[in-house]
Amino acid sequence: MSTAALRTTLLVLVALTSLIHLLTLAQFFHAGFSDRFLRLDPFRWAELFVWVLGTVAAVLGAVGVVKGFQAPKDPLPAQLSFPIVFSFTASLFQLFFLLLRRPAEDAMGQPEPWWIALVWLWPLVYLATSMAYFARVGGLVPTGEVQWVGGWRRLGGWVLDILVVMALLLMNVRALAFTGSVLDDVPYFHDSPYPLISVMLFVYFFSTEVVFLRTLGKVATGTFVVVERRRMLTILGRTLLRYIPLEAFSFLGRHTGWHDEFSNTSVRRALPRVPAASAVKAPEGTAA
Repeated sequence: MSTAALRTTLLVLVALTSLIHLLTLAQFFHAGFSDRFLRLDPFRWAELFVWVLGTVAAVLGAVGVVKGFQAPKDPLPAQLSFPIVFSFTASLFQLFFLLLRRPAEDAMGQPEPWWIALVWLWPLVYLATSMAYFARVGGLVPTGEVQWVGGWRRLGGWVLDILVVMALLLMNVRALAFTGSVLDDVPYFHDSPYPLISVMLFVYFFSTEVVFLRTLGKVATGTFVVVERRRMLTILGRTLLRYIPLEAFSFLGRHTGWHDEFSNTSVRRALPRVPAASAVKAPEGTAA
């Protein structure tokens, strides 16, 4: 499939995802918002947080898709950065937890119907299309004047990334509790939530930075990862280095942390280029 065809397919997938989310959101509020969320339940609040992010992604996706089809030869509009990474992350978590679930049976004890497998189709198509397209174009990197990133901006992006992973984890774990998990028989994962959280953080940071050079937090803060060479191996090392004890404190008073320095990467931001002001002609007869 050509790059142009992949671009069109990705735009269609983003458009359908935005439409489905907005329609579901309207039905959601019609069914009663207060009864569902106004409770001190971390699972409900995680769901609300994901729905807020999904709504932002749906609105930006609708605007970006229109602009993307209006200029088919231009790079993807900036409005699509958040929707694309958000849908990629949601699809990734959905597939991951589908792999962890035990096959369900109906009330008669029969295996689940074959069409349940279609639940896998949408996230698989989205992930495959995204990876194929951005492998060709190089990543979801903004254009503009490149600058170093301050510590507070990086902290804000990191906090958003952690909140996204935890919210999606809580949502999927709650759904997994009804069907059972293949991890139930593994004491290492069953006795404590920290191993599963660590695995999900690795999957999230590695996959998004390999495909897009950006996580959701980096999209929100306008930053991206700069990799000199051997992108996959470098990002793998960068992600593993995040697990060094006290690594988060290595940013104090510095632009880079240990997982940047030891992997030979950096995080930058791109400021939009301001068009140069057009030259004003002097009136005729005016002395130079």
